[in-house]
Amino acid sequence: EALDRASKGRTTIVIAHRLSTIVNASKIIVLDKGSVIEEGNHKTLMNARSVYYGLVEAQNLRMKNNDQKELENDEDDEISIDNELNRSVLISDHNKSCHNKSIEEDQINQKGDQIDESQEYSGRSPFFAVLRMNSPEWFYIILACLACICNGGVQPIFGIILSKVIAVFEECDPHIQEKRILIYVLFFIGIGLITLFTMFLQSFLFALSGETLTQRLRAKIFQTLLRQEITYFDRPENNTGALCTRLATEASDVQGATGIRIGTMLQNISNLGVGIILAFIYSWSLTLIMLAFVPFMIIAGFLQMYLLTGFTTKDKKVLENAGKVCYEDDYRKEPEDIFMYT
Repeated sequence: EALDRASKGRTTIVIAHRLSTIVNASKIIVLDKGSVIEEGNHKTLMNARSVYYGLVEAQNLRMKNNDQKELENDEDDEISIDNELNRSVLISDHNKSCHNKSIEEDQINQKGDQIDESQEYSGRSPFFAVLRMNSPEWFYIILACLACICNGGVQPIFGIILSKVIAVFEECDPHIQEKRILIYVLFFIGIGLITLFTMFLQSFLFALSGETLTQRLRAKIFQTLLRQEITYFDRPENNTGALCTRLATEASDVQGATGIRIGTMLQNISNLGVGIILAFIYSWSLTLIMLAFVPFMIIAGFLQMYLLTGFTTKDKKVLENAGKVCYEDDYRKEPEDIFMYT
């Protein structure tokens, strides 16, 4: 009825999964592998007893089987309830504790069955599974990781050269001072060129591998959505706007779980390793004092990641709701042609 009211006075194209939604359509087109095999209204296609007729009969048979299964389940539930009542009357006081325990387990199981499957989340990130999906781009990822290691090692070296430049100003002879500063300036130029090359290599290669992975994931997600049952799209959290938002954001968010994460980790390890080695060379006692604060920095980093993860989940829900509102607003503004996916 809602579709009939929305279609009044305008041209409506309905891509139907439930054939009952197009019974009143003025023209029905049946497609098979992109080719038109039948067309007409509901009555003429049913009288033809061809493909459309078979689809309608198959859907009606499926609905009857589902109703029969629901009826049998209801009868089984009533029988099990009667058995439980009879058993509870015959149980002695000596077995009350066991009986109460079984009731609690049944309640827990019933609550577990009521949990929406779409809301279940294990909390574990399939890091290695995503890496395997990104395996065709391993060559780019390895080159980018080498660039990250060079990037991390350059930063402590830059600090050493900067300290040498400051020490040069203690020299009283201006000619010696100018000569040494010129040498360190050349070092700075070399470090700048190396950093420019490694940063470009790191960003370009990670972006290349990440976009390829995003394209691959987005295609797989779209194929999976097309294979879902009708009841999947009846859930409020799986409306059209939310699904479009997920398709646009979730696939691209996976980029941060592969190459970029490995690159950041290698860059930090290289930075820390080269820094510790240089620090031990110049002053081992001061280095030991500084290392005592490293655990606190690690704890602060994990705490920051934990807090940002919570905000990311909230942002995801807000984006899905925004996508739903935008889709509904665009749908209302269509003056003549409406494309309905039911």
